[in-house]
Amino acid sequence: MTSEKQLPFIFTKQWPELVEDTDRPPWFINPTLFYHGALADALRYRAGKDDPFHNPRLADDYEQRFQAGVVQASLADEEKAQRAYEFAYHRVFGAFGANFLQSHDPDVMQGTWT
Repeated sequence: MTSEKQLPFIFTKQWPELVEDTDRPPWFINPTLFYHGALADALRYRAGKDDPFHNPRLADDYEQRFQAGVVQASLADEEKAQRAYEFAYHRVFGAFGANFLQSHDPDVMQGTWT
């Protein structure tokens, strides 16, 4: 039996993992966020009884900066997603069909010609 079927699915795309030292975070994340988090962890670590770099108070300060950076990154991600919903070219141009797009250049319609 042959008939048309509709298959619902969800497609998600995630950022690649940041593994190497040279990997760059997504554009909406301030890279200093990672510096503040790592510095807070390093200042909390005590290598010995007389470790001069152990400073829990300063670690708390950098932890607060890290948490503020996480909130900023989260808000920037939400704003990025919201911007994708506000103006969708693909919906406008998809409605015209192939015949229309063959005779009308989308770059000229958008004003992005060179």
